[in-house]
Amino acid sequence: MASTTNKRYPHPLQVHPKTGEPYLRLPAPNDNIIITPSRVTDVDATIAILNDVRVAMNLSGPPYPYLHEHAVSWIDMQIAEQRKVIEEMDRAAGDFEQTKYFENCPVQCIREVKEGDEEVFIGNVKISRSNFLPVRDKEEANRLQKENSARPVGDPDIEWFFGDYLAPSHHGKGIMSAAIKAVMDWAVPMMNVHHINVTANADNAASLRVFEKNGYTHLETIEDFGKQVESKGGRTYSLAVMEWRKEGKE
Repeated sequence: MASTTNKRYPHPLQVHPKTGEPYLRLPAPNDNIIITPSRVTDVDATIAILNDVRVAMNLSGPPYPYLHEHAVSWIDMQIAEQRKVIEEMDRAAGDFEQTKYFENCPVQCIREVKEGDEEVFIGNVKISRSNFLPVRDKEEANRLQKENSARPVGDPDIEWFFGDYLAPSHHGKGIMSAAIKAVMDWAVPMMNVHHINVTANADNAASLRVFEKNGYTHLETIEDFGKQVESKGGRTYSLAVMEWRKEGKE
């Protein structure tokens, strides 16, 4: 799949030759992997991945079992959010100095490009304003989230976080590490991202390594942070918290 000449979207986004969507391509050896906006056709693949116990047991956000209605609602919401950013880029007409910063990243769906240009949904990588998950006092977490959400687009004091998952068939290939980097390479200059916190089950060493490779440092491990829902076994888990700060940002 060859990209068309891009004056429509800010670097390093490319223009999808068939759909006109913005997308990011991962570097070799994973250059057959792209990150695009959400599509309504992602429903079945999303359900399959998020109901795979190897994925579900390491996620605290999505419900389990993950139903058709969950996928439709989530994807519709993501499409609306991404469409807003794409429309902003279109209005900028290539003058991205004038637009300056965007509210969100327009791409998040990880796809493998097969022979014949078939694209297979294999995961998701999304940067969002922080939900302050590590704050155990829910009233305080809600206050922080409300304050963070009220900050204007481009405010360097916005707290961000990543949510991500990948089909087990593609684990261990460096895909998620490269996907995180690709999104950060766009988000840091185009969203003015300065500070990102991420969390993972403390025993999920693979997820922690993904972020370590991207310059994140360990902040703390919160022992016995919570219990999984009963549908996942009700196991108590500890939460690892990591952070990335833009150089020079304290």
